[in-house]
Amino acid sequence: MKGKRPKIYLAGRMNFKVPYHARWRKELTLFLEELGFDVLDPYALEPLQLAGLRPGRLPEGYSHWYEFGDSDDPILQERFKRYMRKIIMYDIGVVKHEADMIIALWDKHCDTGAGTHSELTYALDYGKPVYCVLTHKTMPSWARACTEEIFANFGELKKFFEEEFGKRDKKDGESTEGEGTKP
Repeated sequence: MKGKRPKIYLAGRMNFKVPYHARWRKELTLFLEELGFDVLDPYALEPLQLAGLRPGRLPEGYSHWYEFGDSDDPILQERFKRYMRKIIMYDIGVVKHEADMIIALWDKHCDTGAGTHSELTYALDYGKPVYCVLTHKTMPSWARACTEEIFANFGELKKFFEEEFGKRDKKDGESTEGEGTKP
């Protein structure tokens, strides 16, 4: 693509106990990069999100700092809150100031989260289109209203992106990448 590569932020529940939440992002990133997009994946951004904090070693019995939120220890709960606030502010900043559009996975895990809801709301407020894969039977009307398009699966989303943003053939037979890409 000529000029600036559009950036897509990948929104959706992040649960480190559910490997699929990281896997769909990795798989979709490869596809989007082939179409000429830069991808902003919150899983990959965690070191930047926590910049300036000294996470330190994990106490015995913990595999990830996210688990501190369920701890009875007030020191670990405070550490969790400090980390999460840093991540929240970082992710909101990325949605507001870096992303050109958002792709969200709305699955059953979104029912108990808040980040995806917020990211979609900020995207709407800042005029960033949201394309959503809805694999759950319900989606709140607020979140649904923040989307441009809703797809039943990633295959439909990929087909749409190939048609909207993929390589286009010119009339003279030359192929151009990214024609018709919306920032």
